Amino acid sequence: MLAVERIRLIQCALQEEKQVSVSALSARFQVSEETIRRDLEKITKTDPTIVRVHGGAYKAEVFDSEMPVQLRETLSVDRKKAIADNCIPLIHVNDTIMLDCSTTALYLAMLIRQRGFSVTVITNSLRIVEVLQDCDQIKLILVGGLFRKNTQSFIGYDATAMLARYHADRCFISCTGIDIKFGVTDNSEYESHVRQTMMQCSKERFLLADAYKFGRSFLSKMAVPSDFDAIISDVQPSSEWLVHLEALHTRLIC
Repeated sequence: MLAVERIRLIQCALQEEKQVSVSALSARFQVSEETIRRDLEKITKTDPTIVRVHGGAYKAEVFDSEMPVQLRETLSVDRKKAIADNCIPLIHVNDTIMLDCSTTALYLAMLIRQRGFSVTVITNSLRIVEVLQDCDQIKLILVGGLFRKNTQSFIGYDATAMLARYHADRCFISCTGIDIKFGVTDNSEYESHVRQTMMQCSKERFLLADAYKFGRSFLSKMAVPSDFDAIISDVQPSSEWLVHLEALHTRLIC
């Protein structure tokens, strides 16, 4: 197959499915992943609505440029599973926990289900509800509000007002980036408000951030590292970060 025809088919897939992964396209067209990456680079240069990400690409919605949750679930899976494993010792029988709409929190929910924990889970994530809905030992509370399609989550005043009615033993939330100068940031101010409310309603607060998120900053400032009881990651960050977190008296679990 000629490269021009392959690129045309990839463009069709992006229009129809809204997202593609490098590995899936490589298998479909029987070419190397590096070839697919070059194809995607060519597509993004001619179509500004296509956004390249590590492991794939997606078509940004007119009102929401967030990467679709279905694509995020397939990226950095090993990192997310490692973080979820590190969270498990912090969860106890009969705990009430808050989980945000991040895919790292989703993998934690999957592990909670697998381990058979008896807990109460409060979340704004429809995907987490789908994972836990048939677990008899789990009391599940889904907050409502404005539905955000790309993240399959509920946001806005109604979501934060409902969250504020509850109290949790601990919350597990993620972010888009964590930077030494700008702190913990998110690319959505709406999700940032939900996460801030979860922090305010929880005795203990845990930030889930894989190594890729260190040194990155985005639109909405959510918190600073010292606001959390611990940052939970997959691997140890650079020595600069270790010194910074020690100066903030912020525990790192990895």
